[in-house]
Amino acid sequence: MPTYVHDCEQCQYLGTEDIVNHGKIDIYICEESKPFPTMVARFGNGGAEYTSIPIPVLLSADPSGFEPISNVLSDYYNNREVSENA
Repeated sequence: MPTYVHDCEQCQYLGTEDIVNHGKIDIYICEESKPFPTMVARFGNGGAEYTSIPIPVLLSADPSGFEPISNVLSDYYNNREVSENA
């Protein structure tokens, strides 16, 4: 269950993580984002209280700083691959 309100119907909620020194963030993926799928991290209910990053950029970054987020994204993609191959 998301902690914050997110009004984009194209985004899929993946989970909530408690990030040390930052608090809770809700993690979403937007597969419809162009030109690349995008990860959205919402940290409040306000319209501008989120950040986003294209998935290819996130995956090319140093993963040590993104461990909680990369775990949620990894679970999403692994589960998606299993259901697509079933």
